[in-house]
Amino acid sequence: MRATSTMPGFMALASFTLLALVACGGGEPSMSESRDQRMSVSSTPLTSIPDYTVTNIGLGGGGGWVSQKGINASGQVAGNTSLPDGTYHAFFFDGNSTTDLGTLGGDYSYANALNDSGQVTGFAYTARNTTYRAFSWKSGGSLIDITPASYSVGYAINNAGLIVGYAEDGG
Repeated sequence: MRATSTMPGFMALASFTLLALVACGGGEPSMSESRDQRMSVSSTPLTSIPDYTVTNIGLGGGGGWVSQKGINASGQVAGNTSLPDGTYHAFFFDGNSTTDLGTLGGDYSYANALNDSGQVTGFAYTARNTTYRAFSWKSGGSLIDITPASYSVGYAINNAGLIVGYAEDGG
């Protein structure tokens, strides 16, 4: 008798659970279903993965870094390197040799971006390291201060040589 009286309650609970699982898509997939789903994903053929060459660009000193906009389609690189005296200078690597871009009279310069023709922008400190200014640099030249503002930074440069950045006059 007890079994008969509790059975309808159990069946109702089982029916509700089954209904809930059907409404939710059937619950968790079995281990074999999960494995089959993962194995059905196509992979990239080994022959379509490009080859890469690692090149030491000879920064020397204590190392350096390159920003996310510091490598162009030609494989040229603009970045920053630590010098033996503890200062940082912007550099340009043309694929064969590395050039120290110098400063605007201070101790530090930082390259943030370059375009496809190898023109670089960033910022450099002026004499006595009291202000820093956005610069433009082209191969064979020197840093050109591109703003009269007290503080400015060149963040990006397009292929037409237009630079976007930040500028403020210190008061």
